[in-house]
Amino acid sequence: MAGMDRQDLEAFVRHGSQEAFARLAGRYARMVYAACLSQLGSPEDAEDAAQAVFLALARKAGSIRPERVGSWLYGVAMRASRFMARSAARRARHEGEAGRMMASGASSGGSVSAGVPAETRRQLMAELERLPAALRETVVRHYLGGQTRAQLAEELGLPSGTVNSRLNAGIERLRARLGRRGVTLSAAALGPALAAAASAEAPASLLASLPALASGGTAALAAGAEVAAIADGVLRIMFWEKLRMAAVAVGAAGLLAGAAPLALSTLPGERPPRLAPAPPAAAPVQPVAAAPRTVTGRVVRDRDVKAFEAVVVKELTGAVRVGDRAACKAKGWSSTVKRVDSDRVLLEPRELAEAGDAVEFAPADLK
Repeated sequence: MAGMDRQDLEAFVRHGSQEAFARLAGRYARMVYAACLSQLGSPEDAEDAAQAVFLALARKAGSIRPERVGSWLYGVAMRASRFMARSAARRARHEGEAGRMMASGASSGGSVSAGVPAETRRQLMAELERLPAALRETVVRHYLGGQTRAQLAEELGLPSGTVNSRLNAGIERLRARLGRRGVTLSAAALGPALAAAASAEAPASLLASLPALASGGTAALAAGAEVAAIADGVLRIMFWEKLRMAAVAVGAAGLLAGAAPLALSTLPGERPPRLAPAPPAAAPVQPVAAAPRTVTGRVVRDRDVKAFEAVVVKELTGAVRVGDRAACKAKGWSSTVKRVDSDRVLLEPRELAEAGDAVEFAPADLK
């Protein structure tokens, strides 16, 4: 990506530029503030949570992928809002004020103009957090951040057709997931509802605080004890989420020699860390004969499969069975073979795949 996010993120990480950080954070300030406001209702609490989000950004900037800044910030904003909502200090300060919070959320979040109740908007924002990172990034940037489709294509380095497909797929998934919650909204109504949820402008005091937050640790003093506590709490939550993700990954790969390093697990939007290679595994007692240990293939598009709901792999170099593990090293995703039809394999990875991606298959019984 040759966009502004990459330039400002690199300038901040490499040179500590407060101006670059303020520009980067300023582009997402309205989106972050709106996400916090949709969950908390109180403008004062939403501003504190938003400051905590950008304090976390300053501390974790080196691990964030430039093309996932929006998705990462949105996820942290939702975590910060939940953390603050659970805090004893906030419960004490707002005890008995639930009605006022709902009224504030309605006036600030645009539920009247959009015709969408505040509770529905909160559910919508929660489901947006659960979208795959690539879909969430495009939806967040377009509907909450106000970027046009042309700007998205330039910023993310994607063809316009891919941008449109991701936006349509993201909206369709949101519609389906809201339907499972008993909320019926058409795809045409979801876009305006998201835009209305992000209609509140970020306070001038929040924008003015961004350069000071760039210092990370020392910014905690300027931001205040409560904001620093929220940022620390959210970063601890993210750390434990990584450990849980690593535990799941290690458990799934328990038959493989050696254990996967915990640090290999990353949250959506973060860069995987560079680690030294693991020591070679001991030779198997009964090595497999001349048959190859892996089978390779290539992702293709298939009209029989809905966009981004599944991936079809062809050009296989050997036999593949249901249950085999599939991995795309270039894009960092893995999956399990769901179906095998003659010369093609059906996968359902959590992340998107593109036509031409190389895929490696490891047999399920590989020791």
